[in-house]
Amino acid sequence: MPQSYCEYIKNINPTIKHGLISVVGRVAMHPKMYVGTLIQLGYKPFPLEAKKMLFSNKIVQVYPSSFKYFGHIFKEDGIIGLYNGLLPSIIEVLVDLFVRHELEKNKIKNESDVKDVSEILYPAFWNNLPGRAKKIIKECFTVTVSTIISYPFNCIMVRMMASFVGKETSYNSIFSAASQIYKVGGFSEFYKGFFPKLTYTLLLAISGHMLFDLFELNKTLKFIACEKINSEWCSKIAMKPLTILAYPLLTVSNVMIINNTKFSTNFGIINNPNFYH
Repeated sequence: MPQSYCEYIKNINPTIKHGLISVVGRVAMHPKMYVGTLIQLGYKPFPLEAKKMLFSNKIVQVYPSSFKYFGHIFKEDGIIGLYNGLLPSIIEVLVDLFVRHELEKNKIKNESDVKDVSEILYPAFWNNLPGRAKKIIKECFTVTVSTIISYPFNCIMVRMMASFVGKETSYNSIFSAASQIYKVGGFSEFYKGFFPKLTYTLLLAISGHMLFDLFELNKTLKFIACEKINSEWCSKIAMKPLTILAYPLLTVSNVMIINNTKFSTNFGIINNPNFYH
């Protein structure tokens, strides 16, 4: 008897399911990411617009809405142009997911003495802080390794996006882009802007773990009067302000990727030797 659709979905390997969801998310959000990257790099095809602040009459100069950028890119390159750099973006997320999965799988095999999370979090949370710290350190190691392996695809993606301004044909495909990057600066060229991106990723990983633990601890100590609180979703929601605060690190990373290249001239970027400049 054939399986129902719901049963089929339930039987899919969680890693494959997570990968499919990640790919769909990347495809859906890519035009927004594309526009955001161009804005980060300083692309200004339109003059700033004067707008009133929400809670005051103060007039401020702001960038036009993303939809205006979408329309501009669509007019220049068509609907396909909105997905420039999509392939390396998808490969990046899949490589990152695969590496994390493999490291987590090996970690579970090697930790036969690990206690159940409820044993660690509830009765003796404070007594098990060293254990929690150890888990965060291992997560940082996983994040670092996965970022090291997947980052070159992020570099290729940003360079392909940046080619929109100067219409460089050498960045039309992932293979020609990779070849051009290697030709310009060798293997190290793929890791320009790596440290601010890694710092951003580590900050979110550590913050996510700490917030999850706090929401789990709340179930016992009841700081917030809600017994059915979902720690995972609450920690993700609480991460949003932290993501915004850490956002400048992504901007620095993307600017460094085109630093000291012909793209710098296209975007009017002053060449800087390192990320803290």
